[in-house]
Amino acid sequence: MAFLETAALWWLYFGATAEQSRAVMSMCEDPGRLARDAYTYLHLPIVAGIIAVAVGDDLLIREPQRALHGIALAMLLGGPALYLLGECLFHWRMTKLANVKRLAVAAVLVLLAPVAGHLNALTLSALVAALLTALALWELQTSGARTRADAVAAHLARRGQLGGM
Repeated sequence: MAFLETAALWWLYFGATAEQSRAVMSMCEDPGRLARDAYTYLHLPIVAGIIAVAVGDDLLIREPQRALHGIALAMLLGGPALYLLGECLFHWRMTKLANVKRLAVAAVLVLLAPVAGHLNALTLSALVAALLTALALWELQTSGARTRADAVAAHLARRGQLGGM
């Protein structure tokens, strides 16, 4: 489960958003400021989410049959949710578009918390991995990265936002 979760996070990071970001950076009048904001400040929640995911994976590997509560539960559910929220902030800063799919999955992860204490770590981790994998596949299916990058560039050009980013 830990591997599937990590693979899904990797795909989400290096998928369409990375392609869109490159397209926007190449057309921006002040790429230094955009890069500072997006790749420095807005990567903090992404990195914190990855660290929390690693802690959650460690707990899963140590005691897969144990029900998680408190901090352990926060790591297993909150880590991926924080990662997705960080990705949403990054995506918004780069494109000025909200990533509703990632926000929805982050919300589902948070909303699972009240019932998640009744599940063992392995079951809960399987659920998280399934959600993240479904999200990655959903984004892959909706459109190709190149098409999406072109759409973002066209959207920003129409709004006149490429220059100031």
